[in-house]
Amino acid sequence: MKIFLCILAVVVSAHPLHVFAQETEKTEPITVFSPLDALTAEEVVSAAKILRDAGAIDDKTELGAMTLLEPAKHVVKAWTPDKPLPERQAFVIIRRNMKTSEAVVNITGGKLISSVDRPGKHPIVLEDNWTRARDAFIKDDRFLTALKKRGLTFSKSILCTPNSAGYFPGGNESNRHILKVPCFTTADMLHPALARPIEGILGVVDAETGEVLQVFDRDVVALPPTPLGYGKNLPRQKPAIA
Repeated sequence: MKIFLCILAVVVSAHPLHVFAQETEKTEPITVFSPLDALTAEEVVSAAKILRDAGAIDDKTELGAMTLLEPAKHVVKAWTPDKPLPERQAFVIIRRNMKTSEAVVNITGGKLISSVDRPGKHPIVLEDNWTRARDAFIKDDRFLTALKKRGLTFSKSILCTPNSAGYFPGGNESNRHILKVPCFTTADMLHPALARPIEGILGVVDAETGEVLQVFDRDVVALPPTPLGYGKNLPRQKPAIA
């Protein structure tokens, strides 16, 4: 049986819980041996069900984090292996309807303890955010036009990689989850791990709605020259040693 160990992020959907995690083969459920052991896959699923039953999340909710809420230090110090484990609780960062909240779930007791709104705050960039921002930008006509100005046509050789745009409190976009999108090209097949930046083009995308807010199309700059030793720019052959 395959069990998914939760590492970073969870997305709640109408289908079974999706956990972005490292996949590990196990023949039986993971046993918790210590009050400080990380949440198991079963505990992650239980916590998500508690949140859903309490109305704190729905099919479109994204969870930026779900991790063990450690017991108080004196509880951990007083615990010994012959005693029952303290209540297992989870700390959860919730993003729902473009609002962020933090929740505490009592997994052992099967109940939601608290949920506190965090106005103006955002969770980490999740896989869905990244993909949504990239896909929206590469389909934008302004981006495709900017490529043509540089003699490029969108293909598999064009790579666009959304990055965090930073946080600017008080601005018009303070409640948006903004990503900036630079692009690169692997044209000329210089190296499987080498791409050159396409200067002068930058997208600004709302990663939650997929709205392309801006496409910067500045000066047309030639691609950086091929580094010596890559592609057709090979080093000159030296004379044979006599």
